[in-house]
Amino acid sequence: MARPSSRDLLLDTAERLFAQRGIDAFSLREINEAAGLSSAAIHYHFKTKENLLRAILQRRLRPDVEREGQLHKLYAKHGKPKLRNIVEGLVLPLTIILLEDGEGGRNYLRIIARIFSEHGSTLKAELPQEFQRVIEMVANLIPRALPELPLDVIKMRHAIMIETMLTSLANSEHLTQLWALSGSVPPIDIKIFAERLIDFLIGGLSAPVAAE
Repeated sequence: MARPSSRDLLLDTAERLFAQRGIDAFSLREINEAAGLSSAAIHYHFKTKENLLRAILQRRLRPDVEREGQLHKLYAKHGKPKLRNIVEGLVLPLTIILLEDGEGGRNYLRIIARIFSEHGSTLKAELPQEFQRVIEMVANLIPRALPELPLDVIKMRHAIMIETMLTSLANSEHLTQLWALSGSVPPIDIKIFAERLIDFLIGGLSAPVAAE
């Protein structure tokens, strides 16, 4: 098997480190050392940590048509879209990343989850435009699917949905093990886990608003 290039080695190493302890936890020198490369390796390939992060976030994204196709179709149609189709359009493409590369995919999603939960809007701007566009499409489609709910409630639930989705998928292996330990169900694969997660998100999004 051919050895990975120094660029790929840096991407793999930084992805693992960022996922474990956070983006701000490591200097460029520490990443170079963890990869077993010279102190100038990141500067040679990426110049800055910001460029390294962008490369990590970009490399696992699938082509626009494949990733956004279902959401684009819903967006173009008139009338009330089905909430399940919207949530599936958000969750299932990320599930494919886990199926293609289990641990690497989980590290990738952990980084995105850290960006959402640990950093402000400045670092969120580092997310690939394609990913931000999907989030925006979902935010605009949900009010059409749930016209009976106040917009401020939908906005809050949308934010909770994104956080829950990313954290759950990033920790899917751990969560399925906990589920199996209960003894009530056998271990499940990531496809079934994704379907259960979609059911959960739909329930949270569409729940009646509690009376004040």
